[in-house]
Amino acid sequence: MSGKGPPAGFLHLEYRQPVLFVDLLAVDSRYQNRRLGSELMRYAEWNGIRRGCTVSRVFVDESNARGLRFYHRLGYYTTRHSPALKIVEVEKPLFLL
Repeated sequence: MSGKGPPAGFLHLEYRQPVLFVDLLAVDSRYQNRRLGSELMRYAEWNGIRRGCTVSRVFVDESNARGLRFYHRLGYYTTRHSPALKIVEVEKPLFLL
């Protein structure tokens, strides 16, 4: 991308060793289904490994079935469901490949 105009995607991470928290992943609807989200997650996981994280964790709105499918396709599994907060926690172990 040339860097002109609004971003196609956004990623916000928090490192709390040994956990990488993916706080926010967003991709503009015009750029969805082009693997941008997958590439952003690959970048996040790579950075987590570089910083010594051994697990990546994401909180997904329980009503976001599409988001849950996305993370499950990337190898994340459900670890907890909190009906009171209306979130599902998913995580994935991080390994240096």
